[in-house]
Amino acid sequence: MADIDWAVPDPRRAANAAEFVAEMRRLRAWSGLTFRQLERNAASAGDVLPHSTLVAALRRDRLPREDLLRAFTRACGCDPAEVAEWMEVRRRLAAALAEPPPTPETPSSALATAAEEHTGGGGHRAGAGSKRARRIRGWPSVPVMLAVLGSLAAVLVMPGSAVRVPSGPAARQEATYGGCRLPLMMGAYGPCVVRLQERLRLRGLDLPVDAWYGPYTKMRVAAFQTLAGLPNTGMVDHETWRALEPDGRIVVARMPAAKVRQPIEEVFGDAAAEAIELAECLSTADPLWIFSTEPGVRRWGLFQFTDLELHRAGATQAMALDPEWNIQAAHAVWKRTGDFRHWKCDPTAVPEAASGIR
Repeated sequence: MADIDWAVPDPRRAANAAEFVAEMRRLRAWSGLTFRQLERNAASAGDVLPHSTLVAALRRDRLPREDLLRAFTRACGCDPAEVAEWMEVRRRLAAALAEPPPTPETPSSALATAAEEHTGGGGHRAGAGSKRARRIRGWPSVPVMLAVLGSLAAVLVMPGSAVRVPSGPAARQEATYGGCRLPLMMGAYGPCVVRLQERLRLRGLDLPVDAWYGPYTKMRVAAFQTLAGLPNTGMVDHETWRALEPDGRIVVARMPAAKVRQPIEEVFGDAAAEAIELAECLSTADPLWIFSTEPGVRRWGLFQFTDLELHRAGATQAMALDPEWNIQAAHAVWKRTGDFRHWKCDPTAVPEAASGIR
């Protein structure tokens, strides 16, 4: 472990395929995630990233496929701009590998013609002509000159043209808040995540402070955003980070699982034991549990009402995180159906989600 460079990975350091893959290996180490955790992160984002395929790709010194690189960088926690940067460097290296090597000591016909015209087209003044020709042969080749001109054109902005968007260190400086690069999202790891977790705890959202932005941290962020009236993306943008500042006024009054049982018993009466067992299966009896069983479908609170069910009931997601409302709504469903068949809880589903909680 002592020989690992923990500097932030940067694909622009790579001059060839082997160095690019080395930066990918550094990115995986920097993320702090195992290969199987990366596979799960990719799946939650709608990508396909088999851990065995990733292991094989990081052992080779060849450029990875574009789809694999995109899924890998997203799973590691890179934001869209960073993912685009990795993709752009990969395309540049791939194009360089595909280009045929230039023929050495071969001036272009245009330069040769210019040299001939400069010497008068004849053999007189051979000394001066050969001296000037040697100077011309020392000039850069046409492809190199075009590349230089293209770089200058990209930097110079003519009146009325679009302003070039800054990239690299300048853009990263602009995307920081309080020294942390935003947005923070699933897969992030480090001191900024520690600060986030500590601030969530100060707001009444209990979670371990382990420096890893895993499923549990994402859930707590989404709960805070929902109760604060912010877009509940589960990612920490500038607005969410500001709302979590130490002088913020939003504090979540969270009901511990042990106290959840009492209102369930009061509402469900003789069916309380079965209702408590169901709540523990669905949400670990956590009123702020937000869980996705399939892409695009989120379930909220103790009895895990979906967004569609909340919409039909005229309720909000914040209401669903209120244990009293959630218990009353569940009791209304139970009373209408006469049993608990409305819910189908797979006992292995929640433990699988909780296995990523550290």
